Amino acid sequence: MTWQIGDTIPLTLYVPNGDNSTGTSVTYSATDAAGNVLASGTVSPAPSTTDVGKTWNAEKVATVGGTWTFRWTVTGTGAGTELFVAYVSDTPPVPWVPSLREVADYVPSRTVPIDTAADDPKMTFDTTTRPNGESVARLIKAAVGWVTATCGTIDSSLYDTAQSVAAIRAAALVEMSYPERDGDTNVSNILLLQADNALKALEKRNEILTDTSNDPTANLLPDWSFPDPTLEEDVRPQRTSAWGGASSHSNWGW
Repeated sequence: MTWQIGDTIPLTLYVPNGDNSTGTSVTYSATDAAGNVLASGTVSPAPSTTDVGKTWNAEKVATVGGTWTFRWTVTGTGAGTELFVAYVSDTPPVPWVPSLREVADYVPSRTVPIDTAADDPKMTFDTTTRPNGESVARLIKAAVGWVTATCGTIDSSLYDTAQSVAAIRAAALVEMSYPERDGDTNVSNILLLQADNALKALEKRNEILTDTSNDPTANLLPDWSFPDPTLEEDVRPQRTSAWGGASSHSNWGW
């Protein structure tokens, strides 16, 4: 997926046979299209407290656009290396992409860290939440695509509204994709209905403001069709009655 400058890129590594002897480190480099290094450094990952040595988490704020390559190095049990590549764009695809925090506002219970007994939501998604920030970012991308596919280019006065609609849709996808109880499905359905209704209102208002429609057939003129004219009645032979009456059309075929 594509991240934007300023996004926090969550990094997670799972070492299937990891144990107390396992250790990890992360180095990174960001390069432009020509291969020039724009940024580099190290990140310190932390192990999960629920499966010591197996799950490791880290995060890095994207400071420049380009290709970010993260190299995990595992020592001890499960030793080896693994690469993770993230693409960072200088500009977002649309100016109204909702943030992780804006999605979290609709599903705060999903932001409670999974590795702690505390019940306090973080009100954002990161490597400690389920789903994590990377997964939610992909759901946000899907929600944004859903809005643009329906509405097309959004008028600038409706950016906040479009952002909210996409956030509600993404929150619904979070509940749908990671159900933990029956109530999650109900919450998902409620949010999906709310998002659908909000999208319809957004689409109508956007059409009025932009004087356009995303429906390819909406602005077409009527295409009327008629059969070719026939001159049969006009070219039939005429005859004059034998008694000098006026000529008339003949239906006798001569």
